[in-house]
Amino acid sequence: KGQRLYPRRRLFQEIVEVFRRTGKSVPVFNDKHLSYSWDHAKWMYAQSHELDFPMMAGSSVPVTWRRPPLELRKGTPLDGALSVGYAGVESYGFHTLECLQVFAERRRGGESGVKAVQCLQGKAAWKAMREGRWRKDLLDAALAPVPTGHGDVMDIDRGAVVFLIDYADGFRGTAYLSRGHVNEFAFGGQVAGSSQPFGTWFYLPKPQRDHFSFLCNHIETMFLTGQPSYRVERTYLTTGMLTFLLDSLKAGGKRIETPQLANIRYTPIS
Repeated sequence: KGQRLYPRRRLFQEIVEVFRRTGKSVPVFNDKHLSYSWDHAKWMYAQSHELDFPMMAGSSVPVTWRRPPLELRKGTPLDGALSVGYAGVESYGFHTLECLQVFAERRRGGESGVKAVQCLQGKAAWKAMREGRWRKDLLDAALAPVPTGHGDVMDIDRGAVVFLIDYADGFRGTAYLSRGHVNEFAFGGQVAGSSQPFGTWFYLPKPQRDHFSFLCNHIETMFLTGQPSYRVERTYLTTGMLTFLLDSLKAGGKRIETPQLANIRYTPIS
């Protein structure tokens, strides 16, 4: 399926075995998604609950600078959400899903889970846009703050990859992977009742990559206090989305029902 089979469960299992043997545990951070396998991810998440140790995971992109600054209040009545990314479908597709979820989880009612996903590319992706299954105006709003990218996105990104996310509460989200228009991460959304969508660019300083310092700060804070800055359920959910989206891609863009994800419910910590 085009996945890189990092042995995250095996390494995590070695940590957990020490916890069981000693009767003690410490906070754990897992970089990026939990595993290439949903069954592995489900097992890892269950261990943190069974042994009751603090756990965080995920991408560095949601915690970097946002230009313009943007953070939604919990309970925001979102009417649409689209994130932009680029590069590998698995590796950077994960970052793009995290950029979507960091906003989607703040919608009214909190996170409700995901009932189905679909991965489309090229002509099928743009056909879905014309059919109203994802919104070009949200893509335009997301791209507006990005300082790079010129020309017609529909012409340059003919081979774009699009993730369609159907949430259990009826909300719909989109993750868009550019194929040449931009090499950046961004987000576009709209609040119910507003006339125009809004957008923000996730600024990653180059070549310093100093945005990793923000992620390290969150990790260190959890190690010192035992309190996660944000819920591991975000990455538990995006791990599942990605796993089944790659199944959809392998199946030629088939819509995949995801009852495994439909009851992953949570509200953000702050």
